[in-house]
Amino acid sequence: FQQVIRINTSSSRSVLTFSRYYLRTKTLSGQTLTSELSQAFVGDLGHYDCFNHFIRLDGGDGLYFLRGTPKSSHENKRLCRLNLDGSVDVVMDWDNRGSHLMEGTGCWGPENSLIRSFKIYDPLPNKGAIQIQRCDMPTGRVLWTRKITALVTSMTMINNNALAYGLTDGTLGVLDVLNGTVLFEECLAVDGISTIPTALAANGSQLAIGTIDGRLILGNLEM
Repeated sequence: FQQVIRINTSSSRSVLTFSRYYLRTKTLSGQTLTSELSQAFVGDLGHYDCFNHFIRLDGGDGLYFLRGTPKSSHENKRLCRLNLDGSVDVVMDWDNRGSHLMEGTGCWGPENSLIRSFKIYDPLPNKGAIQIQRCDMPTGRVLWTRKITALVTSMTMINNNALAYGLTDGTLGVLDVLNGTVLFEECLAVDGISTIPTALAANGSQLAIGTIDGRLILGNLEM
């Protein structure tokens, strides 16, 4: 980006407000700033809450976010792109009335694809299925789906043909991007002590793993 996009939830620039029992949410407004920090755009991007609307997609051609339909809703979400001129493009359907998807994360895959993870809403919190899924862009056609045991903390592409992922239950895994086959999966431990991978980054066959207890692990993948 040649410009900075700042997201805040009110004119007073407060990001989130908390009460004792719950997280309050407000309407998001997006501000596009030039390099001189002059304001180029202000617009309402719709309702936001951290369970339904959070998504981080690095390295794309714009700032991507999830918006409900209507934009005041948390349901029937669409993946949207905020462009530097302030326009918003709807890129693909994220979910619909038959599949309410929550707690998502994502990364870009090869051949114009998106790899995303999510939990399918269930009234019983411990019952919702959790999946990693590769989709064609922009049609949204599902190329493969892999069920997993816990929420994804981070995932990253390796050499454009494999996906490394970490889960909140401590699992570290690698999938074949072509078909979703598991290439590697085990519970992460450092010096015999279990830990949780919270951040992943790859450079060629090298994988850097940040853990919940503040460690950084660097390893080589052989597949």
